[in-house]
Amino acid sequence: MMRRLYLGLLAFAAVAAYATVPVYAVTAHSGSASGGEDATVQAEPDEGEDAPSSTDDTENIDDPVAKAKAKALNAKYVSVLANLDTQEAQHFAIVVVNQNLISTVKAVEEDVAHAVAGCAENNKGMADAVNGRFSVWKEAVRGPMGEAESNVNNMILAQDYLSKEDFSDLFGLIDDVRKYNSSRFEKTPVTTPEACEFMLTKMDETENQMIGMLRATLASYPSAQKKNQD
Repeated sequence: MMRRLYLGLLAFAAVAAYATVPVYAVTAHSGSASGGEDATVQAEPDEGEDAPSSTDDTENIDDPVAKAKAKALNAKYVSVLANLDTQEAQHFAIVVVNQNLISTVKAVEEDVAHAVAGCAENNKGMADAVNGRFSVWKEAVRGPMGEAESNVNNMILAQDYLSKEDFSDLFGLIDDVRKYNSSRFEKTPVTTPEACEFMLTKMDETENQMIGMLRATLASYPSAQKKNQD
């Protein structure tokens, strides 16, 4: 049970490093997760696509800084889970997973903002269209984001196994790992008219995916509670 929760936490801790938007070229730097020389590829996965599976074997990480950060995060997970009973461990896992989903959506929004800015700057005739559509995108995501953040805060207030400050420190560690892993990939907006048109055609899809991820955080703990009661 604990190992399954632990591995699940590790998987979600890295997800945003692999989230991107359909008009980014992604360059993996030498010594990064690719393990080889720089290579630029056209990235077209959906923003909510699952990250590669994580394990607790940090020896497989080539980058020494990434390895050190991963080890520190792993040690934090182990130290917290060691003192929890089954229901507390489940609650802890859901809090962390939900926080990671929220952070992933925020990271995707930043990527979309950069892509929109590049398209608007390099395609003046499309500027109003892309900026207007992104404003609608942000407004649609804002409500579910606020609800998701309130839900995580309420879950933290409803428990007594970890202080609010300890949760804040843990979230900081997770964000630090994610941001460092993301920095190992240089994201360059592809701002040709065709790429920007493609981004516009994907905005409805990505908006719905982000809203779906946020709404999943609202249902997760009540569903887990019902499962335990059943």
